[in-house]
Amino acid sequence: MLVDLKVTDFLNKVAGSDPVPGGGSVAALNGAIASALAAMVAGLTIGKKGYEDTGEIMKHIQTLALTQKTGFVVDIDRDSEAYNKVFDCFKLPKSTDEEKKIRSAAIQEATKFAALVPMQVARNAYELMGIIADVAKMGNRNAVTDACVAMISA
Repeated sequence: MLVDLKVTDFLNKVAGSDPVPGGGSVAALNGAIASALAAMVAGLTIGKKGYEDTGEIMKHIQTLALTQKTGFVVDIDRDSEAYNKVFDCFKLPKSTDEEKKIRSAAIQEATKFAALVPMQVARNAYELMGIIADVAKMGNRNAVTDACVAMISA
């Protein structure tokens, strides 16, 4: 599983000549990083002097961000698995008209699913941006640049 690799090993796989992990997995990783940073900024705000009014909202933001992070981590591997299913369909036999028909249908179906995974990553990242905007506005001012990096990562 990609998520079990060391960061340097993951980056080396991305830089390699295999098509996976590709953009979808990297986008999911960026989403996970953005979520983690948003949770960190919320955590750096909770219980701090001058931020007493935002404690409950920061706890909520932290929970939302950590939930998003978990989903993005799952999507790192889901995206690569979806691509691999498409690639596997291209290996199906195509000697007869019936095999060609079956192969074509399988490729179409796998491709549709493979497109849905990064689309969901994009939707989740878009949703996360609202959470990050809130943590940037109300969170610990000393960590505002971390919120900015979270936004860029999302």
